[in-house]
Amino acid sequence: MLFDQDLLKKIKSESNIYPSSELRKRTLKPHSLFRNWKPLKLEDVHGFLCILVHKCLVNKKELADYRSTEAIDKTDFASIIMSWNRFMQILLMLHLNNNATCVPWGSPNHNPLHKYRPVLDLLNSKYKELYIPDRKMSIDEAICRWRGRLIFRVYMKDKPNKWCIEL
Repeated sequence: MLFDQDLLKKIKSESNIYPSSELRKRTLKPHSLFRNWKPLKLEDVHGFLCILVHKCLVNKKELADYRSTEAIDKTDFASIIMSWNRFMQILLMLHLNNNATCVPWGSPNHNPLHKYRPVLDLLNSKYKELYIPDRKMSIDEAICRWRGRLIFRVYMKDKPNKWCIEL
């Protein structure tokens, strides 16, 4: 429902544009993960998103722990869907918007969320379509701790988490 065909097609098309332009710029080493890059299909994107959702449900310390073959730590779900190398290829080349259309920093139309904007817009329209509140609700803002560099982070001196993002 949430990840419909439009969203999957958008991720597929943008993730296929990026590697073709990026791999032309680089000289690949003999054992590079990207030597055998194949364009994404919708099934690849769907499987990749399924593995990410599964990763949220089954918490492990490191990303490499999901491919463990030890009996006590084995998780077969991801390996049934796609190979570890293919998962890593998609993870490293995943793109949601074309870099060529990005307005440079400091320009009047610069959007700090350019890389995510089309997917955010699709998800917001889906949320509006799927969630209809049945009574009056009071919506309070939420804050998330953030230590990274963002133009829209907020400093709140009285809070335990001084730097945050308001949602």
